[in-house]
Amino acid sequence: MAGLELRNCAEKIEERLSYLAVFLCCHMIRWTQRIYLESMLFFKQNLRHEQKGQNFNSTGILEISEIALEELVQNTLIHRDYTQNSPVRMMIFDNRIEIISPGCLPNNLTVEKIKLGYAVVRNNLLASFSSRLLKYRVFGSGIIRAVENQPGIEFINDEDGNQFNVCNGKLNMSP
Repeated sequence: MAGLELRNCAEKIEERLSYLAVFLCCHMIRWTQRIYLESMLFFKQNLRHEQKGQNFNSTGILEISEIALEELVQNTLIHRDYTQNSPVRMMIFDNRIEIISPGCLPNNLTVEKIKLGYAVVRNNLLASFSSRLLKYRVFGSGIIRAVENQPGIEFINDEDGNQFNVCNGKLNMSP
């Protein structure tokens, strides 16, 4: 009889833990979506807009491809190493932008491989829900799309610093 009670108790604990895991995952997914939207707003408000043959009254086109920015920000948030107690850093300088993500590339993935479309999922739940919440397109295609839309992006897998850096040094920020 005691064995049955212990098994029932273990099942209840497991059930509660699964509810807690789902609850935490939902909050993490919503947090990721919010950070994505705020990051894109940060870039749109702080990067220069150029007319590039548009109407005088138009808002202009970002000096960096919006598609490339979307892909890079999504990749940063979905594939970062959440075991690292460090924030994602998105910075705009006079001549470049930098996005620094905690954790280097996982499982022998290299910069050359990600440019070819190879991908390793680090955060399965975020990756599975990203197609519903973000402008996520096809698994493994984000870096390729970013480079096609914004040539000159540099990717640095800093294993010593345990971080992944994305840099675009092609800004024309002169007034």
